[in-house]
Amino acid sequence: MPHKPSHFDDLLQSEEENYTDPYQVIAGFFDLCGVCRHRRHIITWMEAVNKDDYWRDSSPSELLFYYKKLITLIKAAHQIYKKNKAGKTAIDLLKAKRLHVETNLLHPALYFGWGRNETMWDHFPRYLTMEEYIDPYLVFPQFFSFYSLKEWHKELSELLSDGLSNCNPDEFSGQDRDMLLIEKNLLKLVEAVHLIDVREVGYIGDFKKKYPFTLNVPCEKLEISRVLSVPLKKENKSKASEEIISEDDEDGDEEDEYEDEEDEYEDEED
Repeated sequence: MPHKPSHFDDLLQSEEENYTDPYQVIAGFFDLCGVCRHRRHIITWMEAVNKDDYWRDSSPSELLFYYKKLITLIKAAHQIYKKNKAGKTAIDLLKAKRLHVETNLLHPALYFGWGRNETMWDHFPRYLTMEEYIDPYLVFPQFFSFYSLKEWHKELSELLSDGLSNCNPDEFSGQDRDMLLIEKNLLKLVEAVHLIDVREVGYIGDFKKKYPFTLNVPCEKLEISRVLSVPLKKENKSKASEEIISEDDEDGDEEDEYEDEEDEYEDEED
């Protein structure tokens, strides 16, 4: 393994870890960027480890910053896992709204986050099974059986060092590391907590999230195919996107923290 600077371990331990609500850690993780960007960070990081080059997706300091955020997310996931916490499944949420499961299981309200610069396809999970899509909490036991919390911390610390080095890690490491499974487990975790964030976390701190879709309107009335390739952001707003993103807040709260973005989404009367 490449030689680490003497101060490297101190840098890795400098992340603030005083949190009490793991769901707010998840909300903060996706406040940084959407699930699509998180997938890119993980994939490019693992690619940098696998080749004789260092991570070039952005500045090295950004990878260090991302490592800290990912470790904090894993600790939050472990906190939920140890409490045997289980949320409502996608089927539970649909039945609570009296929506037909088969026709609404891919309803965008079940996976579309509050990011404004990505398409619905960007938000959709790539690495989860159907069962994990329905119940993302199923990912936690698999993730922590692959590595324990302590082992994940150690492994990611070494992968960070490898990702910031232009040396071949195989020349320095004597361990047998399965990079494909490490990458797959990280991607599955990020997608699982993304679904939990969309379905269960309505606030980040004191700010209420303004989701573009809710389960108030059934899937068949949304004309999903018309906006699969239309980014939901103001400069690219089209008539199609105006027509389908169209529910009032369920609580009728008039003092929404995102009033400056309300003109992006017009209400529709069915």
